[in-house]
Amino acid sequence: MASEWREATLDQVVDFTSGGTPSKDDPKLWGGSIPWCSAKDMKVLRIGDTEDHVSEAGLKSTRLATTGTILLLTRGMTLLKDIPICVTEKSMAFNQDVKALHARPGLDSDYLLYWLLANKARLLGMVDLAGHGTGRLNTDELKSLDIVLPPLAEQRRIVRVLRALDDKIELNRRMSQTLESMARGLFDASFGDEWSVAPLGSMVVSVREQVRPFAFPERLFDHYSIPAFDESGMPLMEPGSEIKSAKWRVHGDEVLLSKLNPETGRVWLPTRAHGHDAVCSTEFLVLRPVAPVSRPFLYCLLTSRRFRDRLESVVSGTTGSRQRASAAAVLGLPVVAPAHAAIEEFDKVTGPALCRVSRARHEAATLSRLRDSLLPVMPLGAPASGVLP
Repeated sequence: MASEWREATLDQVVDFTSGGTPSKDDPKLWGGSIPWCSAKDMKVLRIGDTEDHVSEAGLKSTRLATTGTILLLTRGMTLLKDIPICVTEKSMAFNQDVKALHARPGLDSDYLLYWLLANKARLLGMVDLAGHGTGRLNTDELKSLDIVLPPLAEQRRIVRVLRALDDKIELNRRMSQTLESMARGLFDASFGDEWSVAPLGSMVVSVREQVRPFAFPERLFDHYSIPAFDESGMPLMEPGSEIKSAKWRVHGDEVLLSKLNPETGRVWLPTRAHGHDAVCSTEFLVLRPVAPVSRPFLYCLLTSRRFRDRLESVVSGTTGSRQRASAAAVLGLPVVAPAHAAIEEFDKVTGPALCRVSRARHEAATLSRLRDSLLPVMPLGAPASGVLP
């Protein structure tokens, strides 16, 4: 019942701690067994491991977040467009750009996680510009936020609903990663140096059909953009009024390859699952395979390490954030050109696997939208008439 809820400010129910970075010049502080979290690791909701690890000695320069601690990025360029939030699934250290939020008794850690997600818009409003144009979350404002807490049992009932959705989303993500890894492994094993080589441009058509979505402000588009790829691997559904520049049309029988910062490896298998018109950023090459080349083969070719290395060798630009490969250079790259029969055999295994990956990603996107639609039902700053069923 709403009468049993209590009001508080966030700093009355949460302990805040800051992290740090052990000296990079002292190898004894690194390479241990303790995961160390920075902004680049905070791309998943539940974080169990990281790329960098510190030793026990390294903990003298940082803090340890125990299992179930909320990590919140409070400084960095990322904050200018998003607030990364995650919860630890094991104890880990974290750097000085991250705040650890420890729920006190009476506040469920997962409830705090979802409450923060539901309040992302408010958090973004607390971000100001720090030095060098980076973002900084005002933690004094954060601590003064009003939170209304249902009884602990009610908090956990809400969490069970949302956690069930998150678990299914994570299961789909891991399955997709496994299937893609298997497909790439089979490609590497099947198509070595014994096959003939041809320029990529002889195996594809580069489609350059320009569309101006803003000319159709009410029409919905599946928008394949660089930010959408980095955030979820799924296109955004946007009205034409929100897409301000010209794009390439996507028919769904192509593979999209980013020319921008190719070391990131942005390769997309578009689909037309929503039935909307689809467009993509002009930073992508829209490549339609020419028989006997197939989409599964082309996708695995473009995501292979060998192709990525060749792609990185033809970039221009001096900064890591704005390096590009020209379309002509990409299409001229030498790639493996196997016989038709070999591609057919390869497709028998990888085709169904990649179709399953696409279905899993669409299902995860649908579940994410459902979860996000439920988040605003959580009590934010004043008692409401009800919560999740």
